[in-house]
Amino acid sequence: MDSTNGPRDHSVTARYIEQEIPQYKGNPLIEALPPLWDIDKWCEFLLQMPEFDPEQRKWPAGQRLCMLESLLNFLVPLDRHIRLACAVDCIIREGYVGRGPRTAHHVTVLQQLYEAKQSGHVLRPDGKDEQDYAQRSSSLIGVSGMGKTSSLKKILKRYFRVIEHPDFDGHIQIPWLHIEAPPDGMNAKELALSICRQIYHLRKDIAPLKEFPFHGYQTEPAIMNNAARLMHLAHVGLLVVDEIHRLKSIGTGKSKLLNLLVAASNELGIPVLFVGTSKSLKLLGLDFSPGRRSVGSGFMPWNVLETSRNFDPTSRGEWEHFITAIWKLQWLRTFTPLTEGLSKTMFAYSQGIVDIALKLFMAVQQDAIFDESEAITAQGIKNAWERHFVLVHPMIAALEAGDLKALETYGDIAPITISSLSAEARSLYHGPRDPLASLRPGDARFAPAIAAELVNRGFSVQCAFDRATQVAAQEKTRDVKEGVKAAFTCHSRSGKRKYSEDSIAAKSPSSPADYRNAILAAKEEGCTIFSKLCDMGAVFDFDALLE
Repeated sequence: MDSTNGPRDHSVTARYIEQEIPQYKGNPLIEALPPLWDIDKWCEFLLQMPEFDPEQRKWPAGQRLCMLESLLNFLVPLDRHIRLACAVDCIIREGYVGRGPRTAHHVTVLQQLYEAKQSGHVLRPDGKDEQDYAQRSSSLIGVSGMGKTSSLKKILKRYFRVIEHPDFDGHIQIPWLHIEAPPDGMNAKELALSICRQIYHLRKDIAPLKEFPFHGYQTEPAIMNNAARLMHLAHVGLLVVDEIHRLKSIGTGKSKLLNLLVAASNELGIPVLFVGTSKSLKLLGLDFSPGRRSVGSGFMPWNVLETSRNFDPTSRGEWEHFITAIWKLQWLRTFTPLTEGLSKTMFAYSQGIVDIALKLFMAVQQDAIFDESEAITAQGIKNAWERHFVLVHPMIAALEAGDLKALETYGDIAPITISSLSAEARSLYHGPRDPLASLRPGDARFAPAIAAELVNRGFSVQCAFDRATQVAAQEKTRDVKEGVKAAFTCHSRSGKRKYSEDSIAAKSPSSPADYRNAILAAKEEGCTIFSKLCDMGAVFDFDALLE
């Protein structure tokens, strides 16, 4: 490894805690772990709040803009976070049951790994490496932008990276490994190399390097066998494979990849946790039907935050808990109290996606600081959404419409970064600039940007994506504006029916805050338009003001 860390920079010496749970008693690998926590302890550990003081609202604009970036580390523990923490804690401990440095199982597995390598196989000397990988594995699957990875990393920080056991022949214990597939993908060989490198980064002296070379000149089974042996020697408690949807699974790649994970999970007794978006379901052979959303117990799907659609503090959903916790973190001169209408507006534009809601809340405040309005309003939220989040408009439209197929299409849309928000906010008050003007064919954001513009002009989500993909593939347009024009031309040529799907969609409001929704709802329900406007929160309550 290129790391300059010493062999014990990440290590602590084991201090054993006597266990009460029968299957945990007498196991040094479990006794060396931190004690079990209750819900209150996990809430205290997971909570991440900026160092906020209302007096900071009086600070100069530059300082307040810097404070806004602290919202990126905001985390208020919800039910899903506590369930995930408890599930991770249990799966690590259960994975160590029956394993130990002085057990017959430990020696038997080492001999089996040696014989397998001599035979040119990954784990079993008879070559039968395929197994049912669901036995000891679990999955954390959900919508992109919900904080799966950041929450998981926070939970894993509770466990020391390396634990030394001097009373057990100097064996070491690595409670977890976290491997994240890069954006360009990862195959079985690359995954195995990543495992080897991470273990050597933590403890170079675990075994002579010449016995476990991890350069690319070895055969794939040899490298995978090395990874399995190193995980066994290091007593790895949990292997996390993140961004699983990025793994390369073309042709025989899927079976080769799963062979290594099978070896770690079933034969070595090391649990594997797959983390990814809904695209991962196809790779893992799962579906979203009830009871099959996760391979293991305790790991619930991380879908968008649900709203109770009731602002009553006694019956709030996850969205109400989240928005209430974050709303007080305003660095504007004028504090705006949270109302039911503002909560619904934020939910309508973010659809309960935490990452988008956080950055929308930041963008609104940035705009208010730059234009000196210094307050949060519903119009300000709408303006920030239309200015800074055009690339995710199709994804939000798909969520709003419940279009699961379109959601898979937009699962890898480039995230909105705080740097891009800041640049766009400054440009609005230092001269006009089109944030899409620099996008060109070949850019990963080119087709999504065209699709976003088409959705804003009334196209259905799926049709917008189809047209944008077709235009981007032709590479005949120079920028997004030309791409949108080309998509319109393509649409008019292909659809000669009097009333096409998109012409109908163009007449329908695409945002929950659109006042035309009141007209449509009133016609359907046979009530007055005014009553529906009241339901939407679009009518000012003068009686309450007079009182």
